[in-house]
Amino acid sequence: MWCLEQTLPVIIYMLLIILLMVLIIFVVKANYLISKIDKLVDHVNERVNSLDNLFSMIDNVTDGFASISNRITSILTMGVRHLFKKKEDDTHE
Repeated sequence: MWCLEQTLPVIIYMLLIILLMVLIIFVVKANYLISKIDKLVDHVNERVNSLDNLFSMIDNVTDGFASISNRITSILTMGVRHLFKKKEDDTHE
């Protein structure tokens, strides 16, 4: 019994020391992994920002085309209305 009382605490302390070392190694590797993930996220953000600028340019160009097509449509509509209005005015006289 005396031998068990002497060796059991030593075994428990050794296991705790091993557990502590494993936890320290795990924390160091997790820190390294987090730094790699942070670099990856920064890289992805740079790519997204460059694509954001591209989409902004495309949006501006499409807005310009929409504005031009709206002007052309309104001019054609006004011309057709003007033609039909003249024909209606001619028929009433």
